[in-house]
Amino acid sequence: MASHRIRVRPPTLTTRVLVDTSALLSILQLGIDIEDQLTGLVGRFELLIPRAVYDEIEALTKKPPKSRARLARTVLELISTKGWRILDHSPTLQGDQAILELATKLQYPVLTFDLELRRKLRKHGVPVIFLRKKALLFLDGAI
Repeated sequence: MASHRIRVRPPTLTTRVLVDTSALLSILQLGIDIEDQLTGLVGRFELLIPRAVYDEIEALTKKPPKSRARLARTVLELISTKGWRILDHSPTLQGDQAILELATKLQYPVLTFDLELRRKLRKHGVPVIFLRKKALLFLDGAI
């Protein structure tokens, strides 16, 4: 199946989507309606924030520059408000390694705007959702 074609899951199924730090920060910076965009791509979905990603965003709230810290605090508020689930995992896993291992093990698609992580995920056969033209989400791989 070509990556530009979209296969929407039946409405009764929920697609679980892992999200990385770059995507969470960027959707707020760019004003992307993540729920509308993901619904259009995968139908019903549940966003899962790996513990390592959540911890990384928490750490950003305490570091300069102030604008990035403020953005990180807003992301944490969004996670709480939307009820997105924090996915616990081995504490030895950090950052991209946590996402790569979880996505490979669980075979959940990953929402990321990190090109290097995207390549690693696709190499392992994991579907990736990424930004195209700073406004639209695009799916690479079948769900």
